[in-house]
Amino acid sequence: DLSDKAGKLLAEVLLKGLQGNRPVTLIGYSLGARVIFKCLEFLSKSDYKANIVERVVLLGAPIKIKDENWEAVRKIVAGRFVNVFSHHDWILGIAFRASLLTKGLAGIQAIDVPGIENVDASDVIEGHSSYLWSTPQILDQLDLDVYFPVFRSSSAQS
Repeated sequence: DLSDKAGKLLAEVLLKGLQGNRPVTLIGYSLGARVIFKCLEFLSKSDYKANIVERVVLLGAPIKIKDENWEAVRKIVAGRFVNVFSHHDWILGIAFRASLLTKGLAGIQAIDVPGIENVDASDVIEGHSSYLWSTPQILDQLDLDVYFPVFRSSSAQS
């Protein structure tokens, strides 16, 4: 799979520090989101110790919810990890479900993993290509420059 190879290549670039001595924010749509996931998966299996990846936003991601190690991938991201999905993304629902033989994809539903924020963008995403013109609006609403605690204690929520 090309997205697997591209994800490994991205991980290797990050591990070599070609981005300089600073953390990165990774934002990907569709197969780009899958590349990011595969990058994080590769990093989780490596001797990766630094906080290279600060934030991740996956938009319309064709990534299986089951059979993927979301918990290990989440641990690689130092800050926010956001899954943006839409129930109206019928292309993702039909095309990728058939090719992956799965019933759950991150791009069309929430992921139940601690530390992953799920954003339902069904009100602005009418189909898979809607992300092309709606991404700036979605990213503005995410307010990525503001810090939010990733894991909150139960006492902090009350």
